Parts: sequence; C-alpha cells; structure tokens
Amino acid sequence: MYGTNLDTLAAVLPSTVASSPLLSANESCGQEATMVYAVAQCRGDTSSSRCKRCVSKNFEDARSICAFRQGALVFRDWCTLGYLSRELIMLSPEDASIDITTMKQDESYVTIQSSTFDATIHELANGVAGKTATSAKRFGTGRIEFSGVEIEMKIYALAQCLPSLSVKDCDSCLAVLFDTLLAHNLTAGRAAKLWCNYRFAPRQFFSGKPILDIPVNGSSPKAVKKHKHKHRKHTPGWVWAVVALGAAVVLLAMEAEAATTGDRSSGEHEKEVQCKGKALAVAPRPWALERFQEIVQLAASKEIVLFLDYDGTLSPIVNDPDEAYISDEMRRTLQDVARCFKTSIVSGRARAKVLKFVGIDEINYAGSHGMDIKLSTATTEEEHGSYQPAEEHLAAITEVYNSLLRATKEIDGAGVENNKYCVSVHFRNVATEDHLRVRKVVEEVLQTKGGGLKMTEGHKVYEVRPPTHWNKGDAVLYLLEHLRLGDLAKVFPIYIGDDRTDEDAFKALREKTSGVGILVSEAAKQTHAFYTLEDPSQVMEFLKLLVRGKREIESAAA
Repeated sequence: MYGTNLDTLAAVLPSTVASSPLLSANESCGQEATMVYAVAQCRGDTSSSRCKRCVSKNFEDARSICAFRQGALVFRDWCTLGYLSRELIMLSPEDASIDITTMKQDESYVTIQSSTFDATIHELANGVAGKTATSAKRFGTGRIEFSGVEIEMKIYALAQCLPSLSVKDCDSCLAVLFDTLLAHNLTAGRAAKLWCNYRFAPRQFFSGKPILDIPVNGSSPKAVKKHKHKHRKHTPGWVWAVVALGAAVVLLAMEAEAATTGDRSSGEHEKEVQCKGKALAVAPRPWALERFQEIVQLAASKEIVLFLDYDGTLSPIVNDPDEAYISDEMRRTLQDVARCFKTSIVSGRARAKVLKFVGIDEINYAGSHGMDIKLSTATTEEEHGSYQPAEEHLAAITEVYNSLLRATKEIDGAGVENNKYCVSVHFRNVATEDHLRVRKVVEEVLQTKGGGLKMTEGHKVYEVRPPTHWNKGDAVLYLLEHLRLGDLAKVFPIYIGDDRTDEDAFKALREKTSGVGILVSEAAKQTHAFYTLEDPSQVMEFLKLLVRGKREIESAAA
C-alpha cells in the first residue's frame, strides 16, 4: 500500500510543483502506517515544463534505486525531491534523522590559495544568502568580480531554500552549506540539503541577470596560481561526499525502521488524508500574515483582484445562519478594500442574502456557490452584468426545498435554507446521534424529487445542488474574464475561503498558475491553497495590510 500511495504522489506532485508560483509543493497520501509525505522544489529560474519533467524523473530514479526503502532524497540541477513516511515539512532543517548534506566539486576547476579570494567567495555567498532568505521564492543569484595579480574572473552563485522556511531558518540552512563548501578554496562547487542548496562557479549557469552584482574587488591575493578554466561539458550528476552511487543523481536511501521512528505531536491530521484520485497537502501552509511581504512580492507590478468567501471568512460561523452578520469593523474594512481593489464575494448562500449582510454595492456578488453572479456597475461594462448557469433547474430546486422542509420538521435542530440555486440543510444544532438521520432524509428526498440534483457536504451542512458543471472555481474564472481588468497576465487574484467548496477556487488558481489561495482554518487540512489564516479577524487584518500597502504606493506616486 505504501508503494501505491507513492505512485499516486508521483502522478500528482510534478504538476502541482510546476503550477505553483513558488515552484514548490508538499503533498501527502495514505493513512497511518502507509502514509507517504513528499516535498519537491524546482529552481527559481526553471520553466514550468522543465520543472514537471525534472520532478517526474526524480520519482522514477528514486523508485528504481531505492525500490525497497521508505525514504529518498534526490538532488538534480533543476529540482529537488524528498519523500519519507514522516511529515517532512514538519521537521526542522536541523533534524538529525534527515540532516544530510551532499556536496560536489567540479574537478575542471583548480583551487586558489588566497585569503583575498576566500574573502571574495564568502562575500558572494553571504550576499546571495541575504537576497535568497528575503525573497518570495527563497531564490537568489549573484555575481562577483575577482581581480588578482595573475588572474581575473567572475564568480557566479545561486542559492535556494524551501519557501516554507522562515528568513532565519533559510539563512541558517545556507550557513551550514557554506561551512561545508567554502572551506576548500574551490573556484566551483555545490552543496545541498532537502531544505536548501547553494552552487557557485566561474561561469553563468543560471538564466537571467544576477539579482546581486558585486563589482571587482581590486585586491591582490597572497599566492595565486595562473590557470585556464576548462569548461567541460556540464553533467546533471551530483557526487555525494560520502556515498557515490554511480547514478545521474544522488539518492539517500533510508531504512524503513529508521524512517518510522519518532512520534508525531498529533495524528489528527493524518486521519483526514485519503487517496481519491489526487493527493492534497495536509502539512500546515505558511501563515499569510507572516508571509505578507512574500505575497506582495509575488504580486509585484500586477493588479491584485480579491475573491472572498462569506461564512467563516468574513463572518464567524454561528449556530443560526440567519444571524451570520459581519462586524461593523469588517464592513468598514470591506468598504476600504472595494475602493482599492476589484472585489468579489463568492458564497454558497443566496446572492440577495449576502448582499443584505454586507450592504456594499461596489462589490461583485456570486451566490449559490457561484451559480448566481451579479457584477457591480462600477466594475463591468455590461448592461446587466449577471449570469445564472443553472436557471433551468430552479423549479426542481424549489420543489426539493419544500420537500426537505417537511421531511426535516421532526429532527430537532435541523434547518433548511433556500439559497435559490441550491438548498442548504444545516445540522450544526442537531444531536450527534441524529447526523446520519439528516443525511438519510436528504438522500431519500433526492431519490424521489431530485430530478438530477446532487448532494455535497460542507461545514455541518448538506448542500443540494443542480447537476450543472459549475463551481466557485468556474465563478472566479468567469469574473476574471468579465471584469474590466485589461491584460489578465498582469492580474494577481487572491482567493480567501474556509470551506470545502472553496477548494474549487484554490484549484482553479493553481491550474491557472496565477494568484494564490488562502485557507481560513485553525487546523491543517487537505487544501489546494498556498497560505492560511486562522479566522475572520486575521482575514480582516490581512485585508487592512493590503489596503495600507496600496495607499502607501499611491501616496508615493502622487
């Protein structure tokens, strides 16, 4: 079963990494003893197609060379892969069980015994590390010019950390590599751990201009050997300093018993993971407030467009759905947001109800899980600006709503809500022993009155929806096409939501390789989102930061 779960990850993770704006992803698959965790990252200057091929190849080589092991680390020029039966993303870069460094020195370059050269490569390393640790992708490149008595050269460097690392952890991880790599007076070399990697050479081996460019030092080395640089044909192989496996990559195989040692602080998140076609990440996503500057960097020079869920995102989850009002402070925040950004609320509720709760006309509203869209006159050139793809099923939905009202009358605490193009059956206030009873009632009504309608499940609610292939992800894409946005390549959508139905929107943004999703949840969950916030109060804080940043930019430009 472990192998089957690994096969599932091998089929899913390459595309997930390649579609991520950070070119990095962590995924998991399985339950308890058969759980597999994987982390992959592509180099920051890698194309999406090359990234996908590289991660796929790493899986192939890992399965071939480490066929009977439960863990592997694979290092390639363009990407890194690690998988294990422990949650890799939860481990720290200092964890001894996986704290392995692989190093390669290129024999075509000689050493230079010079304190000045040593200072030069350390200056380059420290400069690139600083750029890397503070960048959104945790990726940095640099170049420095060295001038000696008998030699002049340009040294190029590239560093990268997993985006999940904090600035401090990224800097610390690279420092360990520098201790390993820069103590040999090499003019070229590389070192890598799962969490970070560093490479330098007297030739440019990365795409684009160096992010950091340090001019010639003008110093003279104490002793310099004049030499010619032999640029032999570049090979993708790495040689680990301790074990050489004679393959195109270096893989560290871990014994099964070693891989399963150490208890997790909680097994709660593991129980949520199931393999159903695609594996979703359960490891905690980066906190959006802590990574706010990173998100801003991702959106640099693009127009931010906001999409917001309502219940659990703008308003707290309450026992009575009719009392889910937003706070006055949240309403003022939304008014500011609507003045600064094109903003849409995408909710499972009826559009008219959400508009009544929010009361801001400058916002676009998509109710019924995106099946009832009305654009604000301030953001569209269309005469009506509305779209209802499930209109033909309205009569059937109304009939099912009336039937469910009668059928749930005897279930204490059950509530039925008409959301126009869908029906919500709430069981938050129903006794636990009657939850299954509510489900059976909904299923029985659909069997007799359904007319092709289907049932989905959310936060203590069963949703009856039309068979129309339309969800919140489709609604987001529709809005992006019909708002006055100009060049969509210059648009950066941010979707914030807390429900399972919001996953369709998170997934749509991943596949579009544009923008980010932010999951609102206190616990780690299966998600296509890139970041998390814990509750509506943090959502409000995040929105205020966006408004403040936009106003500061406008003030500076004035």
